Amino acid sequence: MRSKFIVPGLGLILMAAMCVWVGGCSDDSNPAADKILPGAADDPQFLFVQDHIDNYLDTANVYFETAFDNMYLVPGGSGEEYPLPDPETEDPDIPMYGPMDDGALFEYTYADGWHVRYIYRENSVFTDHFRDSTQFMAVSEVVEDAESADYMNFILHWDYTDNETDATHYNWAGYMNFEFSDLDATTATISGTDASRIEWNYISVDTTIEAVVDMAVTVTDLAVYQSAGEVWDCGCPTDGTVEMDVNVSYTLDDGVFPQMTATAWDVTVEITDGAAEVRVVNGKEYWEYTVDMCTVTSE
Repeated sequence: MRSKFIVPGLGLILMAAMCVWVGGCSDDSNPAADKILPGAADDPQFLFVQDHIDNYLDTANVYFETAFDNMYLVPGGSGEEYPLPDPETEDPDIPMYGPMDDGALFEYTYADGWHVRYIYRENSVFTDHFRDSTQFMAVSEVVEDAESADYMNFILHWDYTDNETDATHYNWAGYMNFEFSDLDATTATISGTDASRIEWNYISVDTTIEAVVDMAVTVTDLAVYQSAGEVWDCGCPTDGTVEMDVNVSYTLDDGVFPQMTATAWDVTVEITDGAAEVRVVNGKEYWEYTVDMCTVTSE
C-alpha cells in the first residue's frame, strides 16, 4: 500500500521549475529582509509543494487503517485468517495491495515475533515491491495474536518503478515505521516516521526535466478513536502533530548545459478532529491554510 500519487499539472511543474531557474517568482524587494513574510498564494513553487503535502494528509488515515487491518487479517490475528491468493482466480486481490496478476509473488512468514509479508509484481508498465512487518505486544511482551495486544509496531517498505521510460514517467520509493499504543483502551496513540522519494521525469523532443521530491515525516501523538464494536478500523486522527521536511530539486538538461537547483520547505501540521492547520516555511516566506483530512469516528 502506498498513498495515491498526484501528478500536478504539467504547466505547474514547468512553471515552478522555471521560477527557480530565473531566480524566483516571489517579490524579494521588501526591505525587511530579516523578517519572515507571507508568501504569495499563487506562487507556483508553493503550489507544487502544497500538492504533495495535501496528498499525504489526504491519505494518512489510509496508512493507519492499513496497519489496523493487520490486527484482523494476518495469520494468528484476532479475526479471520489472512486470505492467500487463489491460483484459480484471475488477478486475485490481496487486501491493501490490490490485484495479484500473472507473475506476481506473495510470501508470508512469522519469525522472531514479526508477521512479514512480501509482494512482488512486474509487468510491461511497472514493477513494484512491498514488504510489511507487524509485531504485537501485550504488557511489553511480544505476542503472536493481536487479540490481547495493547501495542503494535507496523513497518512498511515499498518501491515503484515505471517501466515505460521513453516518455514522461515517475519512480517512487518509501519507508514508514509507526507505533500504535493503548490498543487496550478506546483511544489509541500513533507516533513514528515516514520517508519517501518521488522522481518525476518530463521528456520532450529536446529537453528533459527531472523533479525529485524528498519527504521526511514525523508523526507525534496522533489520537484515534476505536469504532463501535471495539474494532480498530478508523485511522482519522482527532489530535496530534505532523512535521515534514520537504526538499525539491529540479534538473533541466537541454543537451547543452544541464542546470540543477533545489528548495527546502519546513511544514508543521496541527490536527484537531480530522482537520489540519498547516504552516509552510521556505526561506523568508510562509504560508498558512486549513485542509480537511478525514472524518473522525465517534468515541
